[in-house]
Amino acid sequence: MQKKKIESFRRRIVVTGGLGFIGSNFINKFVPILSDTLFINVDAGKPGSSEENINVREHENYIQLRDWESEITDIYHLINVFDKYIPTDVIHFAAETYADRSMEGSSAFVKTNIVGTENLLKVFVTNNCHVNGKFLYVSTYEVYGETDNFNSKFTEDDGINPINIYSATKASAEHLVRAYGFMYGFEPSITRSCNNYGQNQDESRFIPKMIKNAVDGKQIRIYGDGVKSRQWTHVDDHVEALGRVLFGEGTGGIWNIAGNDIMTNNQVISHILTLSGSDSPITYVEDQQSCDAGYSVDCSKAAEHLSWAPSREFKAEIYRLIEEYRIKQQKKEEV
Repeated sequence: MQKKKIESFRRRIVVTGGLGFIGSNFINKFVPILSDTLFINVDAGKPGSSEENINVREHENYIQLRDWESEITDIYHLINVFDKYIPTDVIHFAAETYADRSMEGSSAFVKTNIVGTENLLKVFVTNNCHVNGKFLYVSTYEVYGETDNFNSKFTEDDGINPINIYSATKASAEHLVRAYGFMYGFEPSITRSCNNYGQNQDESRFIPKMIKNAVDGKQIRIYGDGVKSRQWTHVDDHVEALGRVLFGEGTGGIWNIAGNDIMTNNQVISHILTLSGSDSPITYVEDQQSCDAGYSVDCSKAAEHLSWAPSREFKAEIYRLIEEYRIKQQKKEEV
């Protein structure tokens, strides 16, 4: 694509981590409906990312960079990206994730989540993108720390208290994002989402893994006693909120994004077994040291100022995912 063609787009958005679960859903939603916007997918192809997650590869306003061009921990790669594509905005999904994995290799989390974010901020302001553009950092509600009182949800005004290495690196990155905004005179956006589920999620994650085991008649393993709680939102609802933040006016600051469903792991498993008609046995195993008791956030701010509310019904979407997995397995068997 020639430089003249690149400059013809009204907006040019760098999307880091766009081959991952949430990033790919963001790209698949907005590329087809925003033809005047160029989406530049910067993804290093780490575990959880897959080119198969993208269904808009042939669109003129989508560019997928090669793995070696997309490592955000190497600032020179980012400098080349910004020089070549002249982006106006950034939405930053790329991160090392999963609290349990952060205990096994904390250095990778520090390098990607903190150093990588600072590299991106550096190049963003060096190229004067902050003058008129937006920087949206996709964070997690885990930065607030755990709670066992779900009648008192965290709001955006509450302090953060991360208690695992993953959430600590995400919180550190948030501090960098806000500090750069203060020093260079722009207001970045930070979203703190609850646990997501839906299409394109890696099969190693909780809900896809439990669906697979239930449909396949395999044993269901639950950590601890299964009473730890999580708040859930469908990825489509999350992506809709991200769009309102990135493409809306006056949407800087922090935004909680979460669904209405707060459930224990036992409750989630119960729904999956019932909806799949499975009689898979359940086994309780030793708890993970990195697994917090629970998280819960209030989304009143997003409802009031973004006119956003979750619309997907948990059991209906779980049933759809179960049927999609069954269809995929049938196709494999036919081959």
